[in-house]
Amino acid sequence: IPKGVKEITMKSFHRIHVLGSFPKSLKKLHLKVELAEYRMGLFPDGLEEIDFAFGSLNMDLSVLPIQLKHISFQGYLHMPFYHIRHSLLPLHLESLTFHGYCYFAQPLNSYSFPPHLKTILFNFNFNQPLFPGFFPKGLKQLDLGMEFNQPLVPGVFPFPLERLHLGVQYNQSISLDVLPQGLTHLFLSQYFNQSLFV
Repeated sequence: IPKGVKEITMKSFHRIHVLGSFPKSLKKLHLKVELAEYRMGLFPDGLEEIDFAFGSLNMDLSVLPIQLKHISFQGYLHMPFYHIRHSLLPLHLESLTFHGYCYFAQPLNSYSFPPHLKTILFNFNFNQPLFPGFFPKGLKQLDLGMEFNQPLVPGVFPFPLERLHLGVQYNQSISLDVLPQGLTHLFLSQYFNQSLFV
């Protein structure tokens, strides 16, 4: 691969062996393919965005560059998410997305996410209890996915949160002190039929 390449999309139904490392100039990597090996030094330090979208991702997340800002798990991806925690995700991560048929259903705790995350988007089957301190203090956008339907307690959402998507299945009452005052966008689906204090 030429040394000046800034963006790569790889798409294949076969496992691909990458010999050596991706170029240091690379900023965006879209993997719609299963790599045979994920190892330290495979991804350049300057990589800013990576999408994993196919196959089985049995990878130690600590091989990802510490400066990585955006990670998306999407498509038909199988990954043992039980080992995702902030100590393994890149320290400067700003956006974490689960799309398509990539399921994330593990319980959360205060160690789940790195401190600089501004966006978290879940997908289909996330439906775990939430408590204060689970989300990073600077979070601005949160989509809890289609199946989320857990009671919400005061303090669960950080104060800077601006966009909140509660999803299709959400049908719990929302008390006055649950939603942060800085919220500018709130999504409730057609199935929501509970008391809403405004």
